[in-house]
Amino acid sequence: MARILIVGGYGAFGTRTAQRLASETTLEIVVAGRNLEHAQQAATDLDGRFPAAVTAAFVDSVAITSQQLATIEPDIIINASGPFQDQNTQLAQAAIENSCHYIDLADSRDFVVGIRKLDAAAQNANVLIVSGASSVPGLSSTVLCHLARDLASIDAVSITISPGNRFDPGEATTRSVLKGVGKPIETRRGGSSTIIYGWQDMRRRHFGALGSRWLGNVDVPDLQLIPEYFPEI
Repeated sequence: MARILIVGGYGAFGTRTAQRLASETTLEIVVAGRNLEHAQQAATDLDGRFPAAVTAAFVDSVAITSQQLATIEPDIIINASGPFQDQNTQLAQAAIENSCHYIDLADSRDFVVGIRKLDAAAQNANVLIVSGASSVPGLSSTVLCHLARDLASIDAVSITISPGNRFDPGEATTRSVLKGVGKPIETRRGGSSTIIYGWQDMRRRHFGALGSRWLGNVDVPDLQLIPEYFPEI
């Protein structure tokens, strides 16, 4: 039976992840975060409604040690404890040292690109370290790679996210978005590197039956990863 540790398991995305996984009878779920009381409340709620065994734990993702993680004994870690702009790779490093697989929902360019420094250690430990399993770059790169197979060439890529108004993104996601306002963003336009600014260049775009949405500039891992894998863009 796999034991899955969900860090940030009582947040907006962590809660949905925990609910989905708790419906599996072959899993053990540990809801964790820096607020043990919130984690315990979330675990109690899930344990009463879903078949999986659910418990709680205190985990500070930026300060946890290998020894502390070992006491929880997870097989897989899901890190949903954003904003990732404020995080380091301590949790992923502890996962490697405990031969534990790791996946996060990061959308921070520096965090996602920077976690590649752990690749050699992860391979030596025979564990999977996945960063960016989010709308960007996870879904966006999947769509791009799928479409690229049937195209002779790709000249440009434009990625837009428009969240549903009924979804509460939570404090961490909101903080992540607001931290980018006015910040310089390196990107490529017209075949050369240029600097744009967070949430500037506001424009309106029509999305068929969904209607029109306001768009602004956001710094995401794709702005660095896509040119690396598709240098012709």
